[in-house]
Amino acid sequence: MSGLRLLLLTGWLLSLGTNCLAQSARMQSESIYLGDIATLLIEYEHKIPSLYALDTTQLEEDFEILDVRSRTSRLSDSEQFTNRMQWEVRMLPRRSGLLIIPSMKLGALRTPELQLEVLPLSSGAAARQTVEIEIFAEPVSPLVGQQTNVTLRLVFNTPLLDVYWSEPMVEGANILRGIAESSYSLRRDGEYYDVIERVMAVFPEVQGVLEFSPAGLRASVDALRSEEGIASPGEQRQIFRNSASLRLDVRDIPAGYTGRYWLPARELELTQRWESETDDIRVGDSIGHTITIVARGLPGKALPVDLLSGRNAAYGVYADQAVQEHWIEGRDLVGRLEQTFAIIMTHPGIVTLPEVNLKWWDVDAAVERVAVLPARSIRVLPASAGGDSEVVDILTWLRYDLVEEVAVKPVWLLAPILFTGLLWFAWRMRDGVLRKWLSAGLRRVRARQRLRRACRLGHPRQARAALLEWAALRWPEAGISGLVHVGKRFDSVTLDTELSRLDRALYAPSAASWDGAGLWHELRAAEAVARNGRTVAPQRLRALYPSAQN
Repeated sequence: MSGLRLLLLTGWLLSLGTNCLAQSARMQSESIYLGDIATLLIEYEHKIPSLYALDTTQLEEDFEILDVRSRTSRLSDSEQFTNRMQWEVRMLPRRSGLLIIPSMKLGALRTPELQLEVLPLSSGAAARQTVEIEIFAEPVSPLVGQQTNVTLRLVFNTPLLDVYWSEPMVEGANILRGIAESSYSLRRDGEYYDVIERVMAVFPEVQGVLEFSPAGLRASVDALRSEEGIASPGEQRQIFRNSASLRLDVRDIPAGYTGRYWLPARELELTQRWESETDDIRVGDSIGHTITIVARGLPGKALPVDLLSGRNAAYGVYADQAVQEHWIEGRDLVGRLEQTFAIIMTHPGIVTLPEVNLKWWDVDAAVERVAVLPARSIRVLPASAGGDSEVVDILTWLRYDLVEEVAVKPVWLLAPILFTGLLWFAWRMRDGVLRKWLSAGLRRVRARQRLRRACRLGHPRQARAALLEWAALRWPEAGISGLVHVGKRFDSVTLDTELSRLDRALYAPSAASWDGAGLWHELRAAEAVARNGRTVAPQRLRALYPSAQN
């Protein structure tokens, strides 16, 4: 019985080993040329789908591992299910000769040891199947931020299939790939070659040496004739080619550069456009002023925003969001920035808008240049011809703004009639503190009136500028600079919706389609809620849960 038990145990172990041993481990081709890709195939079947990690460190002495691919599939035979696991290792021999592929561990299993013959490619065969990848840069010593074109050039005289490029990698630079690609023929030493070029734009971020990794190329070529070596007619060889490495010596910003922004470009143009005529401008009116920068050799995101900014006694400036883009002309990246500003006049008289100058560095001539928009003087008329405009403004301010400041109930709305004379007298007394307080209130009223007029006329840019000015005066400590900040002051879903509609209208192809009636209505409703001290949180809950409205 002991012999039978031993026989049964041996059979069970052999059966278990059959289910777990690698069914095959082989080289796709047992003989290749130096520079060809060798492929190791491993496959085994098991009841449990276990894709073990494949340790290829033992191969790295003789091979450069290009990639390891794995997959699993399920097979059925009658009522039995089996999982087939497969690994495909692609590697590049480092030398010619007879190379050993050592046994590798897969879980509790090991693959068999294999051999690969790597033959040197004869000079005649290499000449008939030339495949080379070259890399070069222009310029090789750029400035920080300067566009540098890195060109990959594939030179070949044999048909290529399944071409795959691995472009060079580098740290410390922004890269825009594929800005140009071309194909042409080249003659060298009396022989003609096909050429494919690819160009990528590199913008170094730091001074110093930039080291690019070599570019790589994988492709399939026709096998050599049988008398030349190892292949039969109709077969394909998989080849891999590396370029040389590339090095850029990046220079720092020139010491004598005086510009506020570092703009290394081949060309730079600064232009402006006025939205409307500047004659008969009155206090409270806004002027749309669009500034455009176009630079050859810079991306749009590198161009400066907010060239106009600030506020003074004569006017205020409110910037829209800038539009930044780029495109390719030849082998140059051309960046463009366009930004519109609303200039709101706050004081009558001759108002001079200062010149705008933008310094940049001409990389071709290696000199600093200045693009200039000249200063412009505008005659600004008083807000209105009537002598009672200040009285009307004070009444409006008391009705809509002062009530909100002191947080009183609607019964106090009769007070403006009683106190108008007192305030008007105080205004005329030129009391500095009181006049400053009243002046701020009047500016808010006028901004509100401009907002109402812009909403009624459907002018989104003027509405945005007036709304931001009014909100900045209403909550000076909040740092309001955008529509989203206005929405946060009122907890109103419907007002948020109207603000979003206004924001979209600013950048729509046709701004004339904007209807501002909804914005004006929702703003007044939100103000009324705030004045009465009611919370609008339930309104948001109802919007999120419609069933709560019933």
